[in-house]
Formats: sequence, structure tokens, C-alpha cells
Amino acid sequence: MIWAECKEIWSQGPREYLLEPWNLLDFGMLAIFVASFIARFMAFWHAHLAQSYVDKHYTDLSNITLPFEIEYYRLARMKWLPSDPQLISEGLYAIAVVLSFSRIAYILPANESFGPLQISLGRTVKDIFKFMVIFIMVFLAFMIGMFNLYSYYLGAKQNDAFTTVLNCPEASGCAALRERPHRPAGAAMTQPSCSSRRVDSGGILTSLLRREFMEDKSTHIAE
Repeated sequence: MIWAECKEIWSQGPREYLLEPWNLLDFGMLAIFVASFIARFMAFWHAHLAQSYVDKHYTDLSNITLPFEIEYYRLARMKWLPSDPQLISEGLYAIAVVLSFSRIAYILPANESFGPLQISLGRTVKDIFKFMVIFIMVFLAFMIGMFNLYSYYLGAKQNDAFTTVLNCPEASGCAALRERPHRPAGAAMTQPSCSSRRVDSGGILTSLLRREFMEDKSTHIAE
């Protein structure tokens, strides 16, 4: 395939060759395959050099301390460096395999069954992207509106002066309010208030009359 692509580039010319998208796909796929094989060869070469170093300098392998660049080849895969040639080779090979299977889409339009399906699918994807543009515009408009509405509350802190603290001497009435948070608002209005907030107008009037009576009595005694 590499030789066929090279002949096609020579016959068509680089400019005509690059104008066809499928030619770019083939060239990229072959380039990734070649890079994968080169990385695999480098991994084998480094491992061979490490083994040659051990065979040359050590005879007893029971108690030895190897340099890090040699000890590295004895580590498990989970401890390998991300730049390891073996890992790079495997990743590039996986990408190239996916691209090679996508090359089948170039042949499907010639089939009378799959060709119309592929063409309709391609046009459907284009329409989906158009709808996505409209959706992003609407989403962006709502996002900007909500940001302008709630951006003033960024960094705001809760003020305890505007919170309700239930601290009643008699826990019976307030416990009823705390134990029934699921009741509707109208039912909550009918709950009895705390005794610390209740105003007894009769008791206040009686205490005021008693105080005036005691002051008048003390005045008469003084006279």
C-alpha cells in the first residue's frame, strides 16, 4: 500500500493528491502504521541493549543493584513512563486500525443497499449539526441571562439576623413546628405560637391597676 500511494502521489502530483480527502486518510493511516512499527522496533532495541549490559557486567543475578535505566525494564507496565516506546507503539497502532476500518466507507456508496443509507446518514449528521448550532445559541442566551440575574450574589454571605431561630422555653409548641416540616403553609399558620412571644393583655392591665392602687394608698398614709 505504501508503494501504491507513492506511485499515486508521483502520477497525480502533490497538489492533486492532497485535494482528495480519502488520499489524506490513506496517507495518515500508513504514516501512523509506520510510526507504530518504528516505535516498536525502538522498544525492542532498548530492551536488547539493557540485556546485553546485564550479561556483560554481571554473572550472579541474586543480589545486584542495577542502574535505573536498566532496572526500568524489569518494572511492571503500570510503572512505565508515558513516553515509553512500547506504549506509544500500541497507541499509534490502535489509532491506525480504527482509520483502516473507516476506509470501508469509501466502498459502501457503490453498494445498492448500503450506499443510500450512508448518503442519508451523512446528510442527517449535517442537519443535526445545524440544530446543534440553534440549541447552543438558545442555551447561551439563557446562560447569559441567568448570569446577569444572579451575578450580584457572588460572594454573598448569609446574614443570621434574617434567619428564624426556634428557641422556646416550652418545647411542646415549638417541637410541633420542628417535627412537621412537611405540612402546608396554611397549616403552619394555625400552629400555636411560642409562649415567650405570647402577650397577656389581662395580666398587664391588672399589674398596672395594682401599682396605681398601691401608690394612692401610700400617698394617703403619708398625708
